Amino acid sequence: MRHLTPQQLDDLLDPRTIKGQVKGLLVHLREVCPQCAHGYRAWAAHREALGLSLEPGLGVLLALSGVPAAGALEEPDSGSVPSRVDDHLTPELLDRLAGVQSTGTTLPRLVTHLMKHCATCEMVYDAWNDKRIAEPAASYREAVERAVAAADAMTDRVKAQEAAAADRLRVLLALPPRRRLAAVRDVRSGFAGPALADLLIAKSRECLPGQPQESFDFACLAAAALRHAEPSSHAVDLYALANARIANAIRVQGRLPEAAEIFSPSRYLLDLGGSGDPLLAAELDELEGSLFRDQRRFEEAEERFRCAERAYQKEQSREAAARVLVTLESVYRELGEFDRAIRSCTSALHLLEDEEAPHLAFYARHNLAHALCAGGRYSEAQDLLAENRDLAQRYGDALTQLRITWAEGKVARGLGDLETAEALFSTAQQGFRRREVPYDTALVTLELADLYLQQGRTREVRPLAAELVQVFEEQQVNREAMAALLLFRDAVELERVSTVLVRQMATYLRRVQRDPSYAFQDAS
Repeated sequence: MRHLTPQQLDDLLDPRTIKGQVKGLLVHLREVCPQCAHGYRAWAAHREALGLSLEPGLGVLLALSGVPAAGALEEPDSGSVPSRVDDHLTPELLDRLAGVQSTGTTLPRLVTHLMKHCATCEMVYDAWNDKRIAEPAASYREAVERAVAAADAMTDRVKAQEAAAADRLRVLLALPPRRRLAAVRDVRSGFAGPALADLLIAKSRECLPGQPQESFDFACLAAAALRHAEPSSHAVDLYALANARIANAIRVQGRLPEAAEIFSPSRYLLDLGGSGDPLLAAELDELEGSLFRDQRRFEEAEERFRCAERAYQKEQSREAAARVLVTLESVYRELGEFDRAIRSCTSALHLLEDEEAPHLAFYARHNLAHALCAGGRYSEAQDLLAENRDLAQRYGDALTQLRITWAEGKVARGLGDLETAEALFSTAQQGFRRREVPYDTALVTLELADLYLQQGRTREVRPLAAELVQVFEEQQVNREAMAALLLFRDAVELERVSTVLVRQMATYLRRVQRDPSYAFQDAS
């Protein structure tokens, strides 16, 4: 049996539990078990150092996890734990503890632990348990009726909370974006609680991949909405997820060290006070896998994605499992393991029905076409792009249509139709430039440069290199990428450019897009 932990202390001292008697029980346990006494002293000292009362709330979970919470927490106003209470177990206390639901399994475990150290408590418990077993149980029908009534009441409460949260969300979204966070932080505004936070996290998800700043903003609002929430494992779950979503939005913006630092408390929060929801743990694995991928920690990324996929499959969340497999394809493609990339996307498509998740089915086929191209299976990629055309017309935005054109250019080149490939690459390049998408503009321009070099048209690469520098100057892209493109332009001017350098530059740009601090290293 484990000794007292901060989580157990928080659970047992929750203002909603049997306050006085449980406090006495805790103090008695501290008296008879030295390790529990040590654990309690460390917990109390930590809270005192943070300026928190010895009554818990969501705040202690945030503080113990290292999440900044200064000025944002409301602690219940009640006294500290008594310094001395000579309080053995009593039959009445055991009756009341047996009915406590909000503390999960903590109370039964600590009662068992207490009996190992106190003979009096053990005798009281044995007598109480013998009497409990001997008493006739209530009828099965009565028990079922009570359970159904309780479930109905809970369902009604949840529906009412969800409806109220939806109303509050509409009010919040009507505010100018710059005023929303202050409104949520104001405890008097009513923008608080798990139901509202859940809706805000959903909004954060919806914003990606195209709107990382908006995703960040909604995740911050969700975290703020939980600062004043009543302590519960569900609130901790949502806070951990909101924190992970903040980190994910930062990751998408290429700020990887900052994203890693912000993400780290999320898993600790779940271990400390979460509900154990497997779907929530899977979502965190999925998000951390994406972070590891962008950090080029591919082995760890694969492990996280596989954990997430297994959990989603076990929980019958087929769409989420397919989404993870589509993302995992990019890891295998980066590693040059094209057969595994193809299998990953194929497995995702087996889990999906186009009618149920058309967007995801479209992207799974699109990624599969790229994997087939990378693996040299151009005819299969061509057939797949043709099959995907209807979905592309229905669900692909303008940028997606340009990426399809780009993929079709790769297929044409792979099949030896260089004239068609050049036309498709040029169309995609011009479209990306008009829409001010610098990295895609650069990458498809390098496809053209590679094609020209293959045909011996070295002079035609020079205006492409100059155009790349101009694009990145206009968009004020980070200095590392700009320095690499200047080196590339100089190599073209000196007629020292080669297909090796072009492909090396393309690999570098794909990496620096995710990690802006990465410096170019010419290995040619």
